[in-house]
Amino acid sequence: MIRVPSIVVNWTNKEVYYDALLEEGIKLDSSTYQDFTNPRAYYIEKGVAVVPIVAFESRFDNHRKSLSLANKSARAKVPFHLALHPQNLGPQELSDLEDFLDVIETRHEVTYLNLEDVQSYYSTM
Repeated sequence: MIRVPSIVVNWTNKEVYYDALLEEGIKLDSSTYQDFTNPRAYYIEKGVAVVPIVAFESRFDNHRKSLSLANKSARAKVPFHLALHPQNLGPQELSDLEDFLDVIETRHEVTYLNLEDVQSYYSTM
């Protein structure tokens, strides 16, 4: 699995990007943002399963926006793929994350998945 630094989306628009991933044996990519004009839980690009990201932990600065994105994901029936950076998660951020997840769990049916399991989970739906 790979997620390129800073999600440099222009890399993922080039065929050679996926060729390079496959050459290195990487079959799961998480380097693009969810496109809610065409929401997909995952898609296959040149043999690589792509699971788009919806938000980062920085969204917790704006609780309303975080909830909006989670609700949008639920309506679109795609994973609310939240990318977390451990170096950005101190005690307050972890507490905010717990609070956020508690709210999400009261509003939606939640299933926690590893990225590696997204394709098989959504293929059976």
